[in-house]
Amino acid sequence: TGILALQKGKAEYLVTSDYSPNLFPHYDQFRKSWQSWMDHLDLDNEKILLMPPCQSTKDEADAVIEISNQKKFEDSRWYLVTSASHMDRSLRLFRKMGIDVEPIACDFRVYKSSPTGSKYPMVIPFADNFTFFNDAIHEMIGTVVYKLRGWI
Repeated sequence: TGILALQKGKAEYLVTSDYSPNLFPHYDQFRKSWQSWMDHLDLDNEKILLMPPCQSTKDEADAVIEISNQKKFEDSRWYLVTSASHMDRSLRLFRKMGIDVEPIACDFRVYKSSPTGSKYPMVIPFADNFTFFNDAIHEMIGTVVYKLRGWI
């Protein structure tokens, strides 16, 4: 979504996370694929700013502030592009840190239920739904932790 905004001229720069080789086992392969994709889309590498590897959304917000100060982006408009399930916590954090962002949610997920009109309700849930449950719990706990730390 962020790449599309850059490609269509809706954004002047793309600030994105880089991955730590220690946390991401296929880092070299990922970087080659990323570069190939950027070349294919004919995007200017100077317009893509990589944050240092971050381990949390708070680290990313800190990195955005640092990049903004280095590049003199004080009056720039910022778009926060992240998964829909993560948007609430991210948006609250960035705004509390003084980064005025416009939210652009992506990666919407929905759970599977019984087929419409089925005579028999689902007794056994779809396994995919456990992934969504995990994501929801992660965000709920993350929100509590960020509140306790005073970050949101």
